[in-house]
Amino acid sequence: GFVQMAEVINWSRLNNGVKSTALMRRAAHDAMAVLKGRIVFGAPLIEKPLARRQMLKILVPVEQALSMWCFTADALDRAEGMAGRAPSQEAAAVLRLATPLLKFRATRDGRQVTGDALDMRGGIGYIEEWVNPRLLRDAYLGSIWEGTSNIVALDALTRAVGRHRCHEAFGAELYAKLQDAEGVPAPFRERVRGALEKAIAFAASVAANAQDEAAARQAASALYHAATAALMTWEGAATDARRGDARRLLYARLVLDHRLTARDPFDAGDTGWEDEVSGLLLGDDPARMDRVAPLL
Repeated sequence: GFVQMAEVINWSRLNNGVKSTALMRRAAHDAMAVLKGRIVFGAPLIEKPLARRQMLKILVPVEQALSMWCFTADALDRAEGMAGRAPSQEAAAVLRLATPLLKFRATRDGRQVTGDALDMRGGIGYIEEWVNPRLLRDAYLGSIWEGTSNIVALDALTRAVGRHRCHEAFGAELYAKLQDAEGVPAPFRERVRGALEKAIAFAASVAANAQDEAAARQAASALYHAATAALMTWEGAATDARRGDARRLLYARLVLDHRLTARDPFDAGDTGWEDEVSGLLLGDDPARMDRVAPLL
C-alpha cells in the first residue's frame, strides 16, 4: 500500500506547488495593477524606484515557481509514459527530486509573495473587500499540507538525493538545457552552470552526512534556486528564438544575484543596472537578446 500512497502524495505535492504558483501569480497580478494604476504625489507608482524594486522581489519567486512546476509536470508526463511514450526511468528520478523541491520552496515563497502583494496595496488590501487576505491565508496552508517544510526538505535531501541519488539525473537534465540555450552569452551560461554544480555538490554533501541534517533546508533552497536559474536561462533562449523576447534571462540573473550570492548589507549596489532591468521586466514590450545580453 505504501507504494500507491507515495504515488498519490507525489501528485498531491505537485498540485500543491501548482496551487502556490497560482496564488502567487494572482497576488502579483493585483500588485502590478496597483503599481501601474496608483498615482502617488502626482506621479504613477511605477515611477518610484523603491516600488519597482518591491515589485521585482514579488515577481522573481513567482517566475521561479512557474519554471519549476512546468519542468516537474513535464518530468511526470515522461516518467509515466504519457502520449504513447515509453515510461522513462531517468524522468522518474528527476521527478522524485523536483517534486519535493517545488513543494518545499514554492509554498514558502507563496507566504512571502502574497504578503508583499498585500503590502503593495496598503491598508485597503487587508480588508475583506479584496482577495488579498484570502490569498495570504490560503498560501499558509501550502507549506503545511502533504508535509511541513522540514519534512519535505528532508525527503528531498536524505531520500531523493542520499538514498536514490536522483540529483545525478536531475543535474544531467539541467546541464543539457543549458547546453541548448543557444545565443546566451557564454560567460553567463558558465556562471549559471557553476552555481548549479555547487548546489548539487552541496546537496550531496549534506545528504551524505547525518550530522548536517540542520542544513537540509539550506541545501534544498540552494538547489531550487540554481535549478530555476538554469531553467529560466534555457527558457529565455527559447522564447527569444520563437518570438524575440529574452527577458526571462534577466530573472535568471536576479536569482543568481539575490538568492545565491552573498551581498554586502552596507552597499546599495548598481541601482542604474536595476532601473534598466526593472524597465524591461515591468514593461509590456518584449526585448530581444541583443538588448538583454549586455545586462547579464
